[in-house]
Amino acid sequence: MSKYLLWLLASSLGCLLIECVGAGLGIATYLPARFGGLLHGRNVVLDFLLLSGTALSPPLVLMVAHALCMLCALSPGRIGSVGVAGLTLLGAGYFIGQLGEPILAQSLNPATFNALHASIALLIIVLSALMVVLGVCEWRQRQLANKTTSTGMATDVRQERR
Repeated sequence: MSKYLLWLLASSLGCLLIECVGAGLGIATYLPARFGGLLHGRNVVLDFLLLSGTALSPPLVLMVAHALCMLCALSPGRIGSVGVAGLTLLGAGYFIGQLGEPILAQSLNPATFNALHASIALLIIVLSALMVVLGVCEWRQRQLANKTTSTGMATDVRQERR
């Protein structure tokens, strides 16, 4: 397992765990998703289960897809590459989604500061950005390994770098 894949899976697992905490907190304290002021959740539980998630988490379907992509990324070949690509795209989506949530600015505002909300939102932003960077690095490494293997130049680029 490459160091990029190991760190990608670690950051993905961290992000998924923080999102689970965010989902629980969002449901328990009624924090509907309001991305860019466009969403107006009426039922936080239904929004989490079906469509838009909460202010501190993506919807359940994306979290399940996230877990499946992590499992796929462990596989070699095409399935693994699909898993890595999925994690990279989900990381980009989480990053943009959390930046667009008004709760981020609200929780960082000195007048309405909330350390718990701010730390969950900021952790999701940092971990999802790591997912993107590490996913691109792992994807590139896999593509390079496939290219060199197909041309017969090297059996595995990862072994050469060690």
